[in-house]
Amino acid sequence: KLFADTMVVGLNMEKINKWFLLLLVFGIVLRLGGLGDALYQDEAVWGYVIREFATYEGITKFIPHPPLAIWGFQFFNLGFVTNAYTMRMLPFIFGIINILLVYFIGRRYFSEKTGRWAGALMLFSFWHYVASLQVDMEGSFLTFILLVTMWSYMEYDHTRQKKWLWVTAFLFGLSMLTKITAVILLPIIGLHLWYSHKKIVPAIKDFIPVFIVGMAFFFSWVGWAYLFNQLLFQHVF
Repeated sequence: KLFADTMVVGLNMEKINKWFLLLLVFGIVLRLGGLGDALYQDEAVWGYVIREFATYEGITKFIPHPPLAIWGFQFFNLGFVTNAYTMRMLPFIFGIINILLVYFIGRRYFSEKTGRWAGALMLFSFWHYVASLQVDMEGSFLTFILLVTMWSYMEYDHTRQKKWLWVTAFLFGLSMLTKITAVILLPIIGLHLWYSHKKIVPAIKDFIPVFIVGMAFFFSWVGWAYLFNQLLFQHVF
């Protein structure tokens, strides 16, 4: 329920307007033509392993990463012959969602003008365009998890309702099950808590749940790798 609350809070509190529709339509139109681009270098490795291996254990022989993004690519290829279109569909969809998330975050926590500018910058950004079609985990999928995590944290900072702190902790755990580089959220949240509270003790109290839940998720995966997938475990650190 808390995760569902995180996903709908912006839609409940903010009216979907024509700017939202413009970002959605132009985001799709500008990126749709790139869906069929041939898989290139590391992208081809992703396509090969998703096509040839049905299990997470098999895939991690070539892509030694936590499972969420890998499961996402597997899901988008269910029932289809793996090709450039099916592999690019996940970053494409989450790339569009990320544009809209940035718009709603800017609109809710700053101003309508800020949300519009932020959404427009994402829409026309060269690097976001590339990321929203690139077969990998960072550009769109990990970015989505990080954005939703920060959305939840900003809702906690805005309302001081403890449920949002625990939603943030849970989402940070999912981030760590996407790619280890998601750990960058810890110093960002920690420093902002310190700035927000003005005192170190209450900041640490709020930081602890995020840290503990995130590390619990991560080290559960590490422990699984140690027990059942030594080849993957050797790549963890």
